[in-house]
Amino acid sequence: HTDETDTFAFFHEGAQGCLGVRDHMLYLSSSCKGDAQLWKWVTRGRLFNIGSSLCLGITTGNVSSFGDKSPLGVFRCDYEPPRVRWTWSCSKFLEMLESYLPSPKLLPNTGNVSVAAASPPARSPSQKSVWRVYDNQDLCAKSYR
Repeated sequence: HTDETDTFAFFHEGAQGCLGVRDHMLYLSSSCKGDAQLWKWVTRGRLFNIGSSLCLGITTGNVSSFGDKSPLGVFRCDYEPPRVRWTWSCSKFLEMLESYLPSPKLLPNTGNVSVAAASPPARSPSQKSVWRVYDNQDLCAKSYR
């Protein structure tokens, strides 16, 4: 198992779940501790998913053609398809996640583990429905060394 110190998970406060990968697709999981939900920085500013060994990318181009789906996806790390942007800035990543995946409802519902369909718990107005790093870790402190 990889060294825990350089892995992290992305937690959505509104949906109370973490971003994971299953069957080559992103999904929202109520678990944040499994390999499917763990990510780490690898070379050239790429985000690597521990469980799937895939990297997070964003399909560029005509975003309106996605309809209600997110342009975010996972791809083989050694294969860089055209029109997919790989490089993420640690300081801007959560903003990017927010803009490309504002609601986990855009993720495919992959059966009973998805919490995206569940109504979010009642929360105070000050708590936004946002992505953050699980356990409030600092993404930039975990960048590839």
